[in-house]
Amino acid sequence: MGKKEVWYDFTFGNPAYPKEFEKYLREDERCIAIYADPLYELIPSESHWLVKEILRDDELQMMDEDSYYREIESILCHHPEIEDFEATSKILFPIMRNESVDDELKSTLWQAKVSLDVSIMNYRQVSRLNTR
Repeated sequence: MGKKEVWYDFTFGNPAYPKEFEKYLREDERCIAIYADPLYELIPSESHWLVKEILRDDELQMMDEDSYYREIESILCHHPEIEDFEATSKILFPIMRNESVDDELKSTLWQAKVSLDVSIMNYRQVSRLNTR
């Protein structure tokens, strides 16, 4: 797979997305699912719900629009706290700041987390437009 630039400009200067992690948004894109086992091992069990939702990012990106928005709505119904992007970022700090964790895993995790955040933001924007 060739190098693919990934940019999420909205993260720059946003306290929910620490500047130290910006470098992980410009790496090769990888499938997050291959890191499922290490992610579950690296994060406390009370935060496994977040890992589960982040692991679904690849699947979400391949859905048709209706299915995609239904899935995002379902995620928000089961875990409304996922909309607190700063809090969910902090849940990942022990992995992101762990020097023994491979940069490829960190990059893939951070991209999938930010991608899920974008999906939630898009869902909220579309739902606001539909209620007007």
